[in-house]
Amino acid sequence: MKKNQNYGYIRQAILFLFSLKNMLFILLFTVGFLIITRFAELNTDQSNVTWIYSSSMQTLAALIALLPISYAYYISNLDSVKNDEFDSYIIDRLKKDVYYDMITVIIVCLLVIVLNLMSFYF
Repeated sequence: MKKNQNYGYIRQAILFLFSLKNMLFILLFTVGFLIITRFAELNTDQSNVTWIYSSSMQTLAALIALLPISYAYYISNLDSVKNDEFDSYIIDRLKKDVYYDMITVIIVCLLVIVLNLMSFYF
């Protein structure tokens, strides 16, 4: 049982990345990206690169600032519901699952921003 707990996040991340919805999203995103880069002429002026980099980081900062607030709100709601009807194991498991999902969203956002910034160089 201890062995499964050590790899919980990795297992959760793999299940998330290879789910059918995400695979379709990645495929559509890639096809859309290839179509846009193939037929649209992007202006790679230095000021545009700086502006896009700045706005991407601001978006990431806003997302990362909102995630812990929503996680804390979720945890406080779970703690307020904690009574005899729910097992403490279930509540702890819900907290852990939401934490893994939050970390996964942050990682996916970082990857999207990196891919977005790499599109200017490739």
